[in-house]
Amino acid sequence: MARKAGANSFRLRASVIASSAALAGVVAAGCSGSSNFAPTAYVLAQVQPESSGSSTCTFPDIMTVFTEGMGPNSDPVGIANGTSNAGSVVTVGCAVTQSGSSFSVGASVTTVAAGSFTLNGTMTASGVQQNVSASFGNGTTTFGENDCTFTYTTVTSPPIKVGAVWGVLNCPNMTTGMQDIGCTGTAQVQLTNCTQQ
Repeated sequence: MARKAGANSFRLRASVIASSAALAGVVAAGCSGSSNFAPTAYVLAQVQPESSGSSTCTFPDIMTVFTEGMGPNSDPVGIANGTSNAGSVVTVGCAVTQSGSSFSVGASVTTVAAGSFTLNGTMTASGVQQNVSASFGNGTTTFGENDCTFTYTTVTSPPIKVGAVWGVLNCPNMTTGMQDIGCTGTAQVQLTNCTQQ
């Protein structure tokens, strides 16, 4: 894990595994559905004080890294389930399933070397998604929030479909469970080859 000074310099890049009880089977079984490829995720995220300086966030910026970098056409390249990152094997599992016009998205990662990331929410095909739950951790401290927003972005189309989603996560008041601690969290997220059913 690399660290730099400054409020905007600490980032978390994470592969993503299934995080809720409903997705526990995804973690155990890996990817299912029609895809024969391992679930893969790219997350570039950070936790920092608010730019206004009025935040109660007293923690230094947090960064955790799970990524293979960038591919053709600036397409982020994530880390697949079972591959090694920062000297530790990453267990990746995720699910993006559809019911009617809604998508259920769930993901998380834990690895000894780099930390953790989780994401859960019910999303529609367009617009800014509300009430998304997320957590970022660096192996020592974990920040979480239940009312984050998720805005779609993608180098391909559509930005959400069964088995995959691309977007930017914004969490304005992440907490550690400690009183009077509130930090801002942001993340670029790409989940692919996820469970589809």
